[in-house]
Amino acid sequence: SHCAAAVSNVLRGPWKATAMPQKVENVGAVARLCVVSQRHGTSPNWLRHIPTSVLPGCWDPADQLACLQSVLQYVPRPRSLSLKVLKHDVYQSCLTGWLAQTLEMASAALTDLHITGFRDFDVVLGRTAMHRLQRLDVSRCKCKDPDTAISAIAQRCPRLVELDVSETSISDRGLEAVARHCPRLRRLTAVGCPKVTCECDAMVAKRSPDVQVVYV
Repeated sequence: SHCAAAVSNVLRGPWKATAMPQKVENVGAVARLCVVSQRHGTSPNWLRHIPTSVLPGCWDPADQLACLQSVLQYVPRPRSLSLKVLKHDVYQSCLTGWLAQTLEMASAALTDLHITGFRDFDVVLGRTAMHRLQRLDVSRCKCKDPDTAISAIAQRCPRLVELDVSETSISDRGLEAVARHCPRLRRLTAVGCPKVTCECDAMVAKRSPDVQVVYV
């Protein structure tokens, strides 16, 4: 416990950090030590940003979810969270409810959420608190009706500034709905979306002229 307390105190430093230093974040083992140290030190529980290195991309989504639940025992109210699946697993659908429940418990303070490569992302995010969310990444995610899903999600994100839907089946209709429901939106990334056309620029600009659309 003395070692963990020392790690926590040094990493937080006198500047009252809420995120790991970049050098720590870049080394997975050291980053995970920082997470575990959150229960110790003179000011415990200061970490609010969970880097990708703590939750590395896994071929098995079940392993990553188990890792997420372990991390959340030490950082129960993160402000940023990243989850990445490198391959759409045929058994992933059975984990959807489990992941949705886990995100619900962790989402009260989230401002940045990145879930990449998941199936049924509409169900995964169905319980997630999004009223504070400013940046959302659902690139490479799938569901039966992505336009309806992203429209419903956008209605729950009044503070959203950036959205990435790259490599999804979302169309112009879905992007127009996002611009309509998110008045603070400034950047919309839809690279590799075959159903997004050159007409989306005008459609989005009509709803929100300050949005930068990136789709090439």
